[in-house]
Amino acid sequence: MEPLRISDIHIIQISPRDGLCAFCSFVVNESIFIGDVAIKTSRTPGEYRLSYPIKRLATGIEIRYAYPINGDAEKQIREAIVKEYSKVVRDLETTMLSEDRL
Repeated sequence: MEPLRISDIHIIQISPRDGLCAFCSFVVNESIFIGDVAIKTSRTPGEYRLSYPIKRLATGIEIRYAYPINGDAEKQIREAIVKEYSKVVRDLETTMLSEDRL
């Protein structure tokens, strides 16, 4: 599989709860926008997993409408998102340390 081009990654930080750390959106191959993807902690310390959006119908049926269809695509997307999320966390920690010194 050719490498996916993951761009325009936007991270939305939230107060962590039940493993949920943030939400993100991104563009795949400059063609497909994917939004409302949850970034969650993994059972392995220091690792993260992505949870893709689900539409719940009035009947209770859940429809998965945006998700990678193979492991290679999932890995490429996760690595790009986690890399960007790690930058956001580092920047936030740096800002907080700077403000503490004032």
